Amino acid sequence: MEMNEKLANAYRITQPRQQQGVVLMVALVFLLIITMLGLTAMRTNIIEERLAGNSRDWALAFQAAEAALRDAEKDIQSGTRFVGETGFVPACTNGLCTRRSMAPHLAGS
Repeated sequence: MEMNEKLANAYRITQPRQQQGVVLMVALVFLLIITMLGLTAMRTNIIEERLAGNSRDWALAFQAAEAALRDAEKDIQSGTRFVGETGFVPACTNGLCTRRSMAPHLAGS
């Protein structure tokens, strides 16, 4: 029976050691790191969307201002839309439109 006792001693079931939970702590640290990366990516994305929206709003405002200036220039040059109300000479040269009261003064100089 010595052989059986040797085998029994070799494969003896021992009391389980107390687990320390290292794997749990490592998993929690990884989860925390991934969460922080996700939050940072979301924050960056939100900031980029705001920048794109502001750029779009600026471009639209600029285009609207340009369109208003072109429309006003056409009105001044044609003299048909606001006849007599603007007080500007309909013949503008090089983008310079003068008032009717100043036109004779500038023509003489």
